Amino acid sequence: MIKHGSPLLTIQPDAEVSEDENGLLTGAVTFEGDRAYVAAVPAIGTLHPYDTRLTCYKRGISYIKTGKLKATLSYIGVSADPTPFFIEHPGGSGQDPIQTHPNFLDFAGTADDPKNGAYFDPDSGEFVGFTDPSSRFFGTTAYIVPSVMVNLSFYTHYVPDLANVGEIYTWNIPNLIAPPNVKNFLLLGMPYRQIGNVFQVTHQVLGSGPSGWNNTIY
Repeated sequence: MIKHGSPLLTIQPDAEVSEDENGLLTGAVTFEGDRAYVAAVPAIGTLHPYDTRLTCYKRGISYIKTGKLKATLSYIGVSADPTPFFIEHPGGSGQDPIQTHPNFLDFAGTADDPKNGAYFDPDSGEFVGFTDPSSRFFGTTAYIVPSVMVNLSFYTHYVPDLANVGEIYTWNIPNLIAPPNVKNFLLLGMPYRQIGNVFQVTHQVLGSGPSGWNNTIY
């Protein structure tokens, strides 16, 4: 077998870098050379040869004909750190006690003047329920309320800090037109996943009612 050209590991043409609309960078580079130089294949964690914003997170080695090898390396990075938020609003709903309804006094009245079969404890004056079977409110204990849940995702090289989970959300939420009865948001969770040295992080925030989340509790 007669070999022509350099046996050293060589970058092949058409290396590429792509950027998506959320600021995530991905790329691929192919190397070829003699099998004797397999130890020279760049390791996971090394920088992209043409764009140092990207780092290798996956590589594959194929042993091809004529005693050569082909190494295909995949790279990942971010255009800014952190990248801008991209928003998802899955919608949904929940239930609140009927006595918290803003029009409760109009359809249930008070202990002194009950309406629509509402029954109030004679000693404490607290609402017990709608107990009149002839009332259209009979058995009603809760009402459906919209759930304003927003997922704010971004990419970063920094390990996410979960210290503020369960607290009132203080970050600005861009490109969100919240319902007028939502005063502020609560950070419910911060799930994330790691790809190489990049983290995809999601802030899960829940909208409050008109009074806002209680800043003493949260």
